[in-house]
Amino acid sequence: MLCPACKAENPNTTSRCTSCGGSLKSKQRRRGLAAETDTPFAPRTEACNRAALRAYHICLLGLIPGVGLFCGPAAVVLGLIARHRGTKEPGFTADSPALAAILLGCAIALTNWLGFVMMVSSTLG
Repeated sequence: MLCPACKAENPNTTSRCTSCGGSLKSKQRRRGLAAETDTPFAPRTEACNRAALRAYHICLLGLIPGVGLFCGPAAVVLGLIARHRGTKEPGFTADSPALAAILLGCAIALTNWLGFVMMVSSTLG
């Protein structure tokens, strides 16, 4: 182990530098980004948070034109269910994705259905 003060090489088992007597404590490592985020490489999230994250992912899928006709309302319903269940769970930390799914799902559903109605009305009129 390398001494941070004098740069002398020391055995890994010692807690003090043999040259200068300085402390050889190793710095604590920060948790990796994979341990803090919800990615395929991160550990599984708690069950109460999965519903909110699923609603958010469905909401993002609804950004595809046409798919939002069905995914927008589904994201709203799933987001509302996730927030309702989350109030009863002490480990619920995904309130923001659930709220985002509700708000974005409403906007996606509204714009997709409005566009659909306008297209149908223009072909009939």
